[in-house]
Amino acid sequence: MKMKKLLLLLLALTMTVIGCDSGSTDAPQSVKYESVDAAGNTYILNITGKTSRAAYAGAAGDSYILTIKQTGQPDKESKGVVSTIKDYGSLTLKPTKADSVPFGVNVSSGKMIAINGTITLEDGNTITAPGAVTPVGSDGVGNVGGPFTSIADMEVWLSAQPVNTEDTPYAVKLNVNDLGYYYDLDYHIKDIHDALTRYVSLDLSGSTFTSLGVVVFGDCDYLTGIIIPASVTSIGSQAFHSPNLTSVTFQGTITGSNIASSAFFGDLTDKYIAGGIGTYTTPETGRGDQVWTKR
Repeated sequence: MKMKKLLLLLLALTMTVIGCDSGSTDAPQSVKYESVDAAGNTYILNITGKTSRAAYAGAAGDSYILTIKQTGQPDKESKGVVSTIKDYGSLTLKPTKADSVPFGVNVSSGKMIAINGTITLEDGNTITAPGAVTPVGSDGVGNVGGPFTSIADMEVWLSAQPVNTEDTPYAVKLNVNDLGYYYDLDYHIKDIHDALTRYVSLDLSGSTFTSLGVVVFGDCDYLTGIIIPASVTSIGSQAFHSPNLTSVTFQGTITGSNIASSAFFGDLTDKYIAGGIGTYTTPETGRGDQVWTKR
């Protein structure tokens, strides 16, 4: 009788353990990034976490598989582990092949925007990483960035892009609640000023700040266009003191007393006060006598 009770007890304990295991949520989490380079080659990066987590946030030791698809050639693969993570979004990947060297991947706002270094493949061969890549689903040609939720992420993406001209600006979307309002010795708003390292048409329509302060984009020579969100209710003096701004879109209404006459070169302030919400353009760049027209 005692032996029978003991067996029943052991059976119950076994079922309890099995029941707990069957409901486990310890399955590894994974993430997939897909981007293309300027030559049209596709890079698909899958990273799988060592342990369960609500969403992939990156951790040293996670495994990766990078698949490279080139037209007319068999797929190539590199496999290994995440070696280091710096400032979340900058990953170092270490292939498992002997004598391989790590290479870097930059991820921003859930998208792979650059692959740098030398990639060691599973067959032992190596290829040079493409540098800047375009996330699949942006525009497919490499000139659209974002949406970014920090100036730092935007800066990483821009610095990885090829040098361009004012006639070929990158269309970049930035969604933030401030632009880093602090000055350097030259009276720049240093965060945004230093981030604009390529010619850019900047879409701020998803941002929530309410003011564009004095010289906020002062001397941002690479800024060619801007969309000012409806949340903005004031613009300070010389806010857009730039040689290359040719397109400005106002999404909201700013009363005349809250927009400085010197906010823009030329007659844009007066034109906006008279014309209201819309897009204004000018054929001239960097001139104090620019004439603006509402489209």
